[in-house]
Amino acid sequence: MEAINDQNMVKANLRATEARVGRLKQTLDQVNEEDFGLCAQCEEPIVFGRLLLIPESKTCVECAS
Repeated sequence: MEAINDQNMVKANLRATEARVGRLKQTLDQVNEEDFGLCAQCEEPIVFGRLLLIPESKTCVECAS
């Protein structure tokens, strides 16, 4: 039973990782666009530290809250 739970957890982690890789690839395609790094809601710049930690961020910390 424990092995089945472990296997399900590994599959869930794999799906989450694959989804993030997809978002990162999409972000990489957008890096050179004029509006990269601007919040999609308030259009203010996203703090550089946030982009370093979560490059696929579309919103600033304030709008994400």
